[in-house]
Amino acid sequence: MRLHLFNTFNERYDFNKLSDEELDNLKNELVEALEEFKVGILQHIFYNTKTNKIELKDGFKNIDVNFLIGELNKEFGEDTVRELNVEALLRKIAQIIALKKRSTRRRIKEEFSAYIATLDARIKRQKETFADDEHFDKVEGEWSILPRKKYEGEKYDLQVELMKLQEWVVKNKKRVAI
Repeated sequence: MRLHLFNTFNERYDFNKLSDEELDNLKNELVEALEEFKVGILQHIFYNTKTNKIELKDGFKNIDVNFLIGELNKEFGEDTVRELNVEALLRKIAQIIALKKRSTRRRIKEEFSAYIATLDARIKRQKETFADDEHFDKVEGEWSILPRKKYEGEKYDLQVELMKLQEWVVKNKKRVAI
């Protein structure tokens, strides 16, 4: 079910073009995947009351963030995973596990819960970002590669460099052929 929905989603990454129902499906599927990761991670961590330390089962050392990101990329698309900042969550979980403090299990649960609680806001922010990034020169279904804001920013930087070149040419009494 997930792969069918997100194969179509991966074809064109644009939160504005997704209906509210598709965005809810995206959120629900991502939450389900993160819950599966959380359960899998928590199964390997336990608190040993005899030694008063956190121990990891079955040779589990830490989560493989790159592997988990790869799995999420396959399922949801690289853009979705990057824009919703899932990698930061997984890296934070890896740090918590590496510290092996008494509160490790609780902190992992809290981090997943906090991320999931902010997921609606993250999706909304991405939807608003895409609304602001209007492309210019729309002609018969085709438009520029760069959004207007990015174009204006890059154009300004290039103009500054061109002015520096112009000043250098005048100062050093050189000639430039274009």
